Amino acid sequence: MEVSVIIVSYNTKKLTLATIASLYEEGSGVDFE
Repeated sequence: MEVSVIIVSYNTKKLTLATIASLYEEGSGVDFE
């Protein structure tokens, strides 16, 4: 399965970095861009 992920953020660096880290940790087996 392939998924496109769009993250909309404004002035939320810490939350954005946590979101990206979560994608890599929990997204095993799924291709995403």
